[in-house]
Amino acid sequence: MERKIYKLAINFGFIYERKDRDKNNAIKITYGYIIPRESMTERRAPLLIKSQQDIELYKEYVQSVIISVQEKTLIDTKQKYIAVYSVCLMTYILPISGKPIPSLKIHLSKKRQCLRYVNSPYPNTCVLEAIARHLLKDTKEKRYSDSQVLHKMKEIGALFYKDFNPKTFEGFNYATDIQKIHEHLKLSVNLFSYEQDDKTFHYFLSQSFPIPTSLSATELLEGDDELNLLLIQSEEINGINIHTLLVTDKQRLTGLLFCPICKNHCFKQDTNTAKEMERHIKKCKGKIVKQVHLDDQQRPFIPHIMCNKTYRYLLAQGRQNEFKPTQYFITYDFETYEHKVNTNFGKESKVISQLVPLSVASTIHSSKGIKSIYYDICTGMLKCWAINNKTHQRKEM
Repeated sequence: MERKIYKLAINFGFIYERKDRDKNNAIKITYGYIIPRESMTERRAPLLIKSQQDIELYKEYVQSVIISVQEKTLIDTKQKYIAVYSVCLMTYILPISGKPIPSLKIHLSKKRQCLRYVNSPYPNTCVLEAIARHLLKDTKEKRYSDSQVLHKMKEIGALFYKDFNPKTFEGFNYATDIQKIHEHLKLSVNLFSYEQDDKTFHYFLSQSFPIPTSLSATELLEGDDELNLLLIQSEEINGINIHTLLVTDKQRLTGLLFCPICKNHCFKQDTNTAKEMERHIKKCKGKIVKQVHLDDQQRPFIPHIMCNKTYRYLLAQGRQNEFKPTQYFITYDFETYEHKVNTNFGKESKVISQLVPLSVASTIHSSKGIKSIYYDICTGMLKCWAINNKTHQRKEM
């Protein structure tokens, strides 16, 4: 299944229910639908399907998505999804880089100074040739020929793949083989693409595959640990294969200046470029500085003591062994109603209403068990409730 790897993305069409209130405070329920869109599939975590295990994992993910979208959010609690009526699934085979294409000459003629091409007899080894050309850098003292680059390419192919044969090699799969560059060569990979406008090409950084590093900012400035590749797609073969060229100068290719530390942040070349780039490099060089602001009077953080007045008092008196959890207690619940009085209070104040006790319910937890009592306004509740509570307190004492 190594050459049958494909990408899978999904999006759902939902029917939703929404509850609103009109001017008369009556509930109004409306229903609507949301159609699935191809542009929304990327939000559903596209997954590379390599084996049956990945398919089972994606099934579990789809179930979790359906459950999560039915939950109400803090942003809108009036609307909820009640049904899934359609599904949009996108599956597409990932392109394999290798075969030379006719439009290759156009890019080489326009960007010859920042692109490198190897005249190779092998059909699908362009990525390995670009890696070999990157490792064999030309200098003033020595320039490497295409035959030397092809020899290095075979060494890299034998390092990446078992039983490597450049004549039968099917091509480099970016979805799975990019990790081989990280593991064996310790290189981060930047993939560049382009947009065509009439007869001109606009090149841009499409994707980066960095490797984890613990190097300092100074070491990153001095190091050269990135591989820049340009992906050229062919319309003649329906985009099934792409060709890869080595980019020797990404700033000249794109017309942008890249940060030498993070190597992803770029700047347009204008009058403000120097200031903006200097400001960004300072941030890349620096580390996150955490400042701790202490209180004027230092106090220990002991909420279990300071938030309990009883335990705090006993601890101050050296009697903390007397602290015991509460065993017996009385709870109460008062109900009131609003009595309108409309009485003037002074020259500018007016009392519109007062709260009048209506009923009280108590639960008494004592050594004899649990007892509930209830009194209302018709039975002289306040007097009876106070007498009953005092009676139970005396019995416990």
